Amino acid sequence: MAIGLILATPPGLAEIYKHVDKNGRVTYSNTPIPGAQKLELKPLTTIEPPQIPPPAESKADPRVAQLKEALAQEVKKLEAARKTLEEERQRPETFRTPSGGIGRAVARYEEKIQRLTEEVARYERNVEALKRELEALAPEAAAGQSPARREGR
Repeated sequence: MAIGLILATPPGLAEIYKHVDKNGRVTYSNTPIPGAQKLELKPLTTIEPPQIPPPAESKADPRVAQLKEALAQEVKKLEAARKTLEEERQRPETFRTPSGGIGRAVARYEEKIQRLTEEVARYERNVEALKRELEALAPEAAAGQSPARREGR
């Protein structure tokens, strides 16, 4: 029963005792100590913190807008690089032989395709890096993506 009364006592209304021993050492306790004085404490004033609305996107980290713009530009570059790669795959490198015939410059063609393939891969990595950075700064900005897409699957 005593435990029930203690638990029913609000924390702000608990009894506090102050005891000073013969050496001048002060002890505070919530249980009575022989020779201790019961302190009369004023109840604590509590207030609710003000409700602060979440910042609007205009007040958000300016880096988010920069990343969105950079992502849009990088996606356009990626699309253009993919288109160029597909067009160049259809266009073999040729040359005129001394006899007037047409020969294929296979090594030159393969170098060109390799360079274009690496360019596409670079833009793809840039797009993914920008998406990850944007997700880290503003997860709601990536909400339009599927969960599997956001997790990189």
